[in-house]
Amino acid sequence: MKNQAEKQQEEDNVMQRYAMERELRLRMEEQKKAEREVQEKAEMRALLAKQVEEKEKREKRMKDNIDEQAVIWGRDKENYEFEEKRLAEKIKKINEDNAAFLHKQMREKEEKNAQRKMSK
Repeated sequence: MKNQAEKQQEEDNVMQRYAMERELRLRMEEQKKAEREVQEKAEMRALLAKQVEEKEKREKRMKDNIDEQAVIWGRDKENYEFEEKRLAEKIKKINEDNAAFLHKQMREKEEKNAQRKMSK
C-alpha cells in the first residue's frame, strides 16, 4: 500500500510538473507574442512616421519649385515689359526722326519752289 501511495505521489508530481512546464511554455509564448506585437506596432509607427516625413519633404520641394517658378516668371515678365517699352520708344524715336526728315524735305522743297517763283 505504501508503494502504491508513493507511485501515486510520484505520478501526481510528474503530472504537476508537466502542468507547470506547460503553463510556463504557454506564458512564454504569450509573452513572445505580445513582445512581437509591440515590436510590429513600433515598426509600423516608424514606417508611417517615415512616410509622413517623406511626404512633407516632397510637398516642400514642390512648393519651393513652384515659388522658384513664380520668381522666374516674374523676372521674365519684367524683362518682357522692359523690352517692349524699349522697342516702343525706339520705334517712336524712328517715327519722330522720319517725320522731322519729311518735314525738312517739305520745307526745302517749298523754299526751292519759292526761290524758283522769285527768279522768274
